[in-house]
Amino acid sequence: DEVEVSIEVPGMDVEDFDINVTGDVLVVHGEKKVQSERKQGQFHVMERAYGAFERAVRLPVPIDETRTQASYTRGVLHITLPRDESHKARRIKVQRG
Repeated sequence: DEVEVSIEVPGMDVEDFDINVTGDVLVVHGEKKVQSERKQGQFHVMERAYGAFERAVRLPVPIDETRTQASYTRGVLHITLPRDESHKARRIKVQRG
């Protein structure tokens, strides 16, 4: 009834993601901007990490974009894409003619 996609992307904030569905493809784009500073004795240590990524996932079934949800917990992005009910297979009963 739904497609679930999970992507491990540690060290990001929810504002760093851009998620789109175009046709039958889910596109997840993100940009990591991490900065940390600390003092170690006489030294001042500053680290920065920057980088962008993009993942495209072909969806196996038509989905309902209006009910799609995404959450980010403990470095894992979870995306739930409910199946479009209008494209679900239906059984057609044959009547005697």
